[in-house]
Amino acid sequence: GVGSITRDPLYADTAAADYHLQPGSPCIDSGNPDGQYNDPDGSRCDIGAFGGPAAPSERPLVVTLVPEANDPA
Repeated sequence: GVGSITRDPLYADTAAADYHLQPGSPCIDSGNPDGQYNDPDGSRCDIGAFGGPAAPSERPLVVTLVPEANDPA
């Protein structure tokens, strides 16, 4: 049906219960197209437990020497 895939999702290591997606997975950027579900980097969400707005971000934490600039708000 709509939103389903029939190809191998290319999990990292199912024997070790690691269900992260490998590069090239058909699940990457294939989730809900509504922008509210985008990954933290702004791309379309991935299908699976590690996609969407609460997904871990690969972006580095930037800290400055100006304390006010470190306020995440």
